[in-house]
Amino acid sequence: MDLPEKVKFPPHLASLPQVILKLVEACQDPDVGIKDLSNLIAKDPSLSAKVLRLVNSAYAGLAEKVTSLEKAVVFLGIDTIKNIALTASVLETFSQTKGGPQFNLNCFWWHSFFCACLAKRIAELIGYPSLEEAFLAGLLHDVGKLVLQANFGGQYASLLKEHPDDAELAAAEKAEVGCTHAEVGAELVNRWKLRSFLADALRYHHEEAERLQDAFDLLKIVYVANALSQEAETESESALAKARIVFDFTPILCRDLKAGVMEEVNRTAKSFDIAVEPPPGPEAATAEPRADKRQELLLEVKNNSLLVGTLQALMKAESPEDIVQMIHRGLDILFEVNRVMVFICRQEQKALIASAPPGAFNQELVNSLRLPLASPANLPIKCLLKNQPFDSLGLTGEQKLSIADEQIIRLLEAEGILCLPLLARKRPVGVIVLGLGRAEARAIWSQRRLLELFISQAAMGLHLHELKRAHARRIIQERQEVTEAVARVMVHEVNNPLGIIKNYLSILGRKLPPEDPAQDELRIISEEVDRVGQIVQRLTSYAGPACGRAEPIDVNKLLNDILKIMSKSILRPAGIEAHLDLDPALPLTVVDRNSLVQAVINLIKNAAEAMTGGGDIHIRTRRAEPAADLISITIRDEGPGLPEAIRANIFEPGRTTKNGGHVGLGLSIVNSLVKEMNGRIAWESRPRSGTAFTITLPVSSRPAVG
Repeated sequence: MDLPEKVKFPPHLASLPQVILKLVEACQDPDVGIKDLSNLIAKDPSLSAKVLRLVNSAYAGLAEKVTSLEKAVVFLGIDTIKNIALTASVLETFSQTKGGPQFNLNCFWWHSFFCACLAKRIAELIGYPSLEEAFLAGLLHDVGKLVLQANFGGQYASLLKEHPDDAELAAAEKAEVGCTHAEVGAELVNRWKLRSFLADALRYHHEEAERLQDAFDLLKIVYVANALSQEAETESESALAKARIVFDFTPILCRDLKAGVMEEVNRTAKSFDIAVEPPPGPEAATAEPRADKRQELLLEVKNNSLLVGTLQALMKAESPEDIVQMIHRGLDILFEVNRVMVFICRQEQKALIASAPPGAFNQELVNSLRLPLASPANLPIKCLLKNQPFDSLGLTGEQKLSIADEQIIRLLEAEGILCLPLLARKRPVGVIVLGLGRAEARAIWSQRRLLELFISQAAMGLHLHELKRAHARRIIQERQEVTEAVARVMVHEVNNPLGIIKNYLSILGRKLPPEDPAQDELRIISEEVDRVGQIVQRLTSYAGPACGRAEPIDVNKLLNDILKIMSKSILRPAGIEAHLDLDPALPLTVVDRNSLVQAVINLIKNAAEAMTGGGDIHIRTRRAEPAADLISITIRDEGPGLPEAIRANIFEPGRTTKNGGHVGLGLSIVNSLVKEMNGRIAWESRPRSGTAFTITLPVSSRPAVG
């Protein structure tokens, strides 16, 4: 239902902490594992300690001491752990609500715990499967009163005092506020999305008993528990009648259910570290100031625990993206702010560059933002350069907004922004921008000490990662220098035997008649020796482009030359024959000769290795697309076809597999060479029918289409 506009949920009541919400979602996942659940609880140090304390307390009633979260989940089960953690979190969250002289929180919690303990007993009696859910529902049945008290203070406390009867109170609430505390509590729990009838149990706990007869069990449990809780030591006729109508409980059974509950209330409340006291006379005063002080201390302890956990996560982050994600998560957990932009200072780009983690608000658009350092008119740059917070909400004085500021505010869908500088060892690292309303901004500004501590650690995390990156770059540069020095020595040594081979080939050529067929083969061998020398020469500048000088090439002649060498040395000894089908009208193609030779040799060699029992290799050239000035070279074998396991990543480097063929570093090299020649490579393969690779190249040196 829609509540009246004047009924607002205070921030600390409106939502559960993120860790608890994720825990609830995980417990509702049928595939969740015990280890996954314990790891999730462990992310919140405060929650971890609370769960272990409760597991070992009188509340859980285990016979042996449990020392690990994983054991706690094994002993109690996923649903029990979820409800224990949820109960602990709810109590800690709701205990921040302040009472007053007319609203005694200790008495409120006494009645709530009494109802919770009774609900758990009734659930056990009727065989309800989740005792902890019944306990939680009983504990929260009157939580709507806390919301109304937070909204209307003394006015609502007077209403409670004047109308002790449930029916009268509901009518008075409707008249004064426009809704009942049962409706408010149900709406609050609905926002948690627990996949439970918990909200309904709150909504109907003051209904007529006859209406509850056909309701589901959780609603009836809370209804009867609340009725029997109205008088702790006695039973009113009205309460007994309700128990009889709903569950057919006898007065004797009701008395048995209530026996010893007061002692159980004290033990259970102590386990959850909540102060309770039986309702005194209406004239009794309360010790509320002490309770307020205690809540402030609890809140500070909680914040410190959350901060420690968040800072540990920050220090373990391995990349700027991880750190940004931890910053978002930390601000959400510690300050309940989820409209956040993180700008990282990049001095080499002379700008603040926005960064957002996956799934963040407007992630794609945020990641496109860039604020030049030379434009100090906007608040983030001003914040960075002056190393002090700036905002548009009046916290740091009135500021004139730039268009960029106004755009950021609209992008964050906020009333204004608060910019916080990230500074590490007096060096600017970046800026965090929070999208806030005025009330949120004042609340966060009141926690400046905690905020500054978090911001300084976030800055240090980014700074340390930048130092690691700089150190890694230095190591890479030093290794490159050493490698190039070694490569120069190797090139010098390899060039000596290559020169000797070239001389002997020249001498051998002079000894043969010019018309001897071997002269053509000697020419091809000499060209291959030159190609080896050029490949080796690249070792001295391996970081540069792999392709050499492009020149007009007769592709058909080049393929003939390659086969003259490979047929005698590789193909025929393996029982393989090569068949050429060359397009006589093929135009000259402007490419790097050495790159094309290396690509073709690799493909022919791979095809030969695929045909372990011999066979035929077919090499064909065609004018692929005359209008686009493209030619194609197809090399097809008759091997077993490509293995299914490598098809998806065929051009990725892998371990060579001779029997399967086409697997290893060769195809990765071919793919790179073809791309560098502005071409493209495609393949087709069928089991036991062979594999074909087609290289498509532009006739001129311009990039290929597609």
